[in-house]
Formats: sequence, C-alpha cells, structure tokens
Amino acid sequence: MSRPPRYPKMPILDRFGILLVLGLGTYLGLASLWLFHHYFAIHGEEGLLLAQTPAFTAIVLIEKANVLNLRSLDSSLFRVVFFKFVGLG
Repeated sequence: MSRPPRYPKMPILDRFGILLVLGLGTYLGLASLWLFHHYFAIHGEEGLLLAQTPAFTAIVLIEKANVLNLRSLDSSLFRVVFFKFVGLG
C-alpha cells in the first residue's frame, strides 16, 4: 500500500510487461526445445518419451522459478521475504 494506485486508463501490460512476457516465453521455449532435441538426438526414435520428459520438466521448473521471482517487479527473489504473502499483510 506504499504506492499510489495506477491510473485507470493505463493498460494492464505496458511496454516493459509485454517485453518481459515475450522474453520469458522465448527463453522457456528455446530451453525446452534444446532439451528435447538433445535427448532425442541421443536416443533416436525410440527415445521420444525420454526426450519429452526433460522438456516438460524444464517447462515446469522454469515457470515455478518465474512465479517466485515475479512476486515483485522491483526486487529479486532473494530480497523479497519468502513466506510473506502480499494480500495477507
């Protein structure tokens, strides 16, 4: 509650928000595609499920890290109190 409310006519995602979403999505996609390609190249056609597993795991872990890191846009994950929820005070 230390910041004033945003102006009602401002867009929800400004230029920084759009670039952040595009950048994180690109990073997530490239990382998971690289992992899939790496495991698929090693194991061939028989290793399709084996290649899908690390790619999916990378998507989940990167998204979990993003959720924790984006609790605050002003400071990093290591500066935010870990167990303090914004809405609960």
